[in-house]
Amino acid sequence: MVTKDKPNGTEGAGQRHGVANAEDPVDDRHPPLVCSRRIVVLDSYAIAKGWFIAVVVWLVGALLLFLGLDASTVKEPGTLYIDNVSIWPVFAIVSVAAAIAIGLPLGLLLARLLRPVRNQWIHVGAFFAVPALLFAWPLGFLFGGGFPGGLMLGSLIGVCSAISRAAIIRNATIVDIAEPATGQQ
Repeated sequence: MVTKDKPNGTEGAGQRHGVANAEDPVDDRHPPLVCSRRIVVLDSYAIAKGWFIAVVVWLVGALLLFLGLDASTVKEPGTLYIDNVSIWPVFAIVSVAAAIAIGLPLGLLLARLLRPVRNQWIHVGAFFAVPALLFAWPLGFLFGGGFPGGLMLGSLIGVCSAISRAAIIRNATIVDIAEPATGQQ
């Protein structure tokens, strides 16, 4: 049974905030509940907000990187040259598709695994480390550079997901998981 903290003990006789109280009469039909653990829950608004922030940070960072690469590239007359900024719209479409297909399921899985951890900053650290390490090998071999190059690209993804997780700290709800009391004397 899941109960959220409610003020004024509105859960019923024998229970206040999902925890048994020795002074209240015990009802045999509804055994007292004990708070066994607390978990962190993200609602759909927090998930959508976090995904959107991660994608926006990624795309703005990529645009700034592309602008910097274009500014530092020497253009020689008579050569075929495609500037990086003209590639950005295609990059943005592919990035959003990857964020939906890979980033969202990974974020949901990571949030589910981190539910028992109440410290929100550990969540932020995990949202940095897991994508950075998970994408290091594939990105390193896809774009060259091996593990170190892939770790640099994976770290950029990790920074975006950590920023988005930090942005939704206030949207996280800590919920008591209450179970019926057993063996009470």
